[in-house]
Amino acid sequence: MPAEVAAGAWVDDGVELPDDLVVEPGAVIKSGVRLGAGCVIEAGAVLGKHPRLRAGSSASAGSDSGAPAELVLGERVTVCAGAVVCAGAEIADGVIIGDQAQVRE
Repeated sequence: MPAEVAAGAWVDDGVELPDDLVVEPGAVIKSGVRLGAGCVIEAGAVLGKHPRLRAGSSASAGSDSGAPAELVLGERVTVCAGAVVCAGAEIADGVIIGDQAQVRE
């Protein structure tokens, strides 16, 4: 089944949309996001936002070359309504990220 992107969702150019992906209205997928098959991105979720890093943070700001860090979602990941998953995070297969959650690492 091909990817299903609802009207009102935003997907940056260059993001590959795998089979069985569902993106609901108001969701945002920024460049540098790699999605596994079967993911569900609910309304208002944001993927690939760059975190504000403070001294001592272990979150990834990007590579040594200055390129932004990639966000990787495994297969069958659900990102619930309003959640924000920052660039640099790696999410394993089958994970459910709850409503309004913020994931930085």
